[in-house]
Amino acid sequence: MDTNVGFVMDKQPVTTVLMPVFNGSQYLRDAMASILSQTFTRFEFLIIDDGSSDDSVTIIKSFSDPRIRLVMNGTNLGLIETLNKGLLLARGRYVARMDCDDISHSERLALQVSYMDKHDNVAVCGCWIKAFGSQRFVNRYPLTDDLIRAQLLFENALAHPSVMMRRDVFLAERLFYDAGTMRAEDYDLWTRVPTSFKLANLNRILLYYRQHQQQVSAAFLSEQSDITRTIRRKQLEGLGMELTSETLDLHVKISQKKPEISTAFLGNAATWLLALQEKNSQTNIYDGMALAEIVKRYWWETCFHATELGFGAWKSYFSSLISRQARIGTVCQTLFLLKCLLRKHSNSQAT
Repeated sequence: MDTNVGFVMDKQPVTTVLMPVFNGSQYLRDAMASILSQTFTRFEFLIIDDGSSDDSVTIIKSFSDPRIRLVMNGTNLGLIETLNKGLLLARGRYVARMDCDDISHSERLALQVSYMDKHDNVAVCGCWIKAFGSQRFVNRYPLTDDLIRAQLLFENALAHPSVMMRRDVFLAERLFYDAGTMRAEDYDLWTRVPTSFKLANLNRILLYYRQHQQQVSAAFLSEQSDITRTIRRKQLEGLGMELTSETLDLHVKISQKKPEISTAFLGNAATWLLALQEKNSQTNIYDGMALAEIVKRYWWETCFHATELGFGAWKSYFSSLISRQARIGTVCQTLFLLKCLLRKHSNSQAT
């Protein structure tokens, strides 16, 4: 069922804000208010209720705004089918994703629409995000297409609820969410965007990402881990890497920044990362400079998270060919050294 809350818009919307809702009443008002108070106003707010049994629909209908377009599934179809339905129902030339527990900066739509209007080869535009709630952090994603695609080899590089998508590209290329990648459907989708189109992120925090225990990502971490492992494997195979379960495990641990605490692991990690660059020099799947930049970043993270080894981590980092091309700031080097020293001190006290 498709209903409008308020009066029908008299202008074609530039963008559709697509927000699926399933029992989201706890934070729904704040999420909706952040969209309805955007400085950019030429949008439709397509809210698809996926069979909620709480007060979600009542809350949605309590807002009297002609831009709200409420669609009710009636029965629960699940997130993937609801998102694909939204892409088909959207009337705007852009589709901006929004979750019912997050908050958008008031200039989010204005800045993303402006960017998309100026860059007609960009299919997806995300932004930096700031987490709040049970955890607090800032994710500063890479900005350019080359860096984003290189990072996708390791992990997601676009925050799903922050993106704006060019609708005609997604429909023409049949870029829909895959039900087989539930829990990591966005990560999978970005890896399937043809290289003839660009991916981008704006270097501003335009989405506030709520962290809480009811999130899908928190409740299904094991399943999500299995899906992301498969997504990484497909990309590595596309690069031409010869994979075993051991090398895939190695790549996953590097990607997750969860290294084994041993010099042998660090040695294997350095060898693997160099092998990625060597294979790419043969296949040219990724921009060489961008991949080198991402590899340097993951090598640093791997060693930094292995400082329980004490100076073993320090020596492993600086003995690698990768680090000779890297420029680590003084603050990062000092922190790395202090963590190694503290571990050495605690080891000596234990003995």
